[in-house]
Amino acid sequence: MVGNKGNYVFQSDFAETNVVSPDIEISVVTTLKDFKDFFRVSSIVYQDDDYWVAPFWVEFKFFFIRNNPFWTHGECKLFIAKKNNKIVGRIAAIIDYKFCETIGRKIGYFGFFECIEDYQCAEALFKSAQNWLGLKQMTVMRGPINGRVDIGCGFLHTGFESRQSFFYSYSPPYYLSFAEQFNMKKS
Repeated sequence: MVGNKGNYVFQSDFAETNVVSPDIEISVVTTLKDFKDFFRVSSIVYQDDDYWVAPFWVEFKFFFIRNNPFWTHGECKLFIAKKNNKIVGRIAAIIDYKFCETIGRKIGYFGFFECIEDYQCAEALFKSAQNWLGLKQMTVMRGPINGRVDIGCGFLHTGFESRQSFFYSYSPPYYLSFAEQFNMKKS
């Protein structure tokens, strides 16, 4: 892609920020510093959750390394939400062109979603992913899928009082409400 450089698929010379409201802005991840902020969002969201298991930095960043075979047929855009200049959420919009070709549909997906309990922030993140996927001619957005289904997918529906297992999705109960408010449907 023009403008990309470095070892990670998100690295670019083109910084981009969208002011959603007077107190909420969405920025595109373009640097390693941005990516480290993207990674640490989960620590902000789950800081008081005894059942959450923190991801390993090495495992997390591996998916986004440019030489990951997925990126020979995939593309992504990572977004960070800030409210009053504090990081409060993240989302990745991801396209697997091989999957689209195989099924004959233009389906993009979102993943790596984390957000504080604030629907305005969540909605801004969902819209950012949806808009970017639309610009890439995707007609459907599904998710959450954290890159690949074996890494983690879906929002937790039950089991909020159980310790998270590695490589399984974990999310606060309010994510289900966010998805419903955004008119997402279970499939």
